[in-house]
Amino acid sequence: MKYIITILLSVFSLLESLSQCTANAGLDFAICTNQYGLKDSIQLGGNPTATNGSLPYQYIWSIEPIPFWPGSNSYYHASDFLNDTSLANPFLVNFPVLNDSLEFRLTVIDNNNDSCFDSLIGYLSYSVISLVDVRISINKGDSVYLNQGSNISVNWPIKDLVWRPNHGLLDSTSFSGFWAKPDSSINYFLTITDSLGCEHVAPPFYIIGVNNIGLNELALSDRIEVHPNPFYDFLNISKPKDLQFLSFSIYNSNGQLILHRSGKTQRLDMVDLNQGVYFCFIETVEGVVSKIIVKK
Repeated sequence: MKYIITILLSVFSLLESLSQCTANAGLDFAICTNQYGLKDSIQLGGNPTATNGSLPYQYIWSIEPIPFWPGSNSYYHASDFLNDTSLANPFLVNFPVLNDSLEFRLTVIDNNNDSCFDSLIGYLSYSVISLVDVRISINKGDSVYLNQGSNISVNWPIKDLVWRPNHGLLDSTSFSGFWAKPDSSINYFLTITDSLGCEHVAPPFYIIGVNNIGLNELALSDRIEVHPNPFYDFLNISKPKDLQFLSFSIYNSNGQLILHRSGKTQRLDMVDLNQGVYFCFIETVEGVVSKIIVKK
């Protein structure tokens, strides 16, 4: 009986060695990146990567060469992205930042010099982040409408998004156009999950300063007058001589900064300002005063 089994195993082994090899490059995958490069360790190839044919196998991983930039005579190759293109299961160590996808081709050559092929696609997810932010000052108890978008964009469709922290937000899942009513100064930043399941986090975009209104603030407000109100072309700011101005800012009803002046400015040219209701914030050495003004 053992003799028969040994013969059968030998026959099966012979048939396998005579059959065509089969390559298995593995499953397609998503490459999640951030500003530091790859977020996850990704290994290519199947388990096993090749079967049938005659051992040992030779593995060759390749890609269609990618120009460094449009029209360039220099190219990226598989060796620029994999730790070793001759391994059965190499690791991805780099990525082409301007490509949404990248196809890796696997060639397997067995001991009889027969070849078999397979491929897989890596889908690259990346984000572009700008350093801009929106700074808004409000009084405690006031709401502000946030509709300036964000400082982050992604190359795949957005699946989910959320503004953090959630404190003071009536809707934390809208990209733009939502109300905030924080109790204290706060910075809102956006987290995006794209259709590949990759998460991208941006630095703070909405920087909200909340002024506590107390007796001192009310007394300070009474000492500063913005006139005429409503106004047409020019706006004047009157104050006691012993009170020092630091800055003057005007925001529209959507919370967008329209004008900012530093220093001792007490007469402002508002000719180019559109008609409407605006919020002005006057920063002094004793605190910040807010006023509602109307341009006719």
